[in-house]
Amino acid sequence: MGIELKDGGDWHDGGMLEHYMHQELEDRTACIHIEVGDNDPKDGKKRVGVYFRSRNCHRQPIEHYDDAFFDIKEKVESDKDSKLVGIYADLGFNGRRTDNRKSFLRMIEDCKAGRIDRIVTRSLGKFSPDIKEAVKTVRLLMELGVSVFIEGECIDTSKPGGDIILAIIEQY
Repeated sequence: MGIELKDGGDWHDGGMLEHYMHQELEDRTACIHIEVGDNDPKDGKKRVGVYFRSRNCHRQPIEHYDDAFFDIKEKVESDKDSKLVGIYADLGFNGRRTDNRKSFLRMIEDCKAGRIDRIVTRSLGKFSPDIKEAVKTVRLLMELGVSVFIEGECIDTSKPGGDIILAIIEQY
């Protein structure tokens, strides 16, 4: 089972990232942005972007990231009201600074431009290891009208109570 990528490639259960990462990993970092599918808002589906960050990309086999991407892709595609439109990944970055995370910055710009309705990420710490900075990013996205689902903390800003959970986390 695979999905067609905008660059004409195909993403199957494994091997997808090798195409995008093999040269970039030479300096132990990779900024990856993959446009997936149609970004047309007229079909009424939520346009979903997925964000990943890992500081240890050189310690993990590429298949580890393939599995993570595929897992979230499957979850997004299982929601008939959503469609995956972009994957943003910064691998090999500790997250303390955003100015060197090109995919993160591109994701924010795509949200500002109205290309994305929802961001999905594995944990709040993927936005920043500093919880206050991570919550600040989520609040910025919410101000832009973009909902955020954070899998690890079960935070969904599109649901009642999502903002309250953020406020509680921000206090600690």
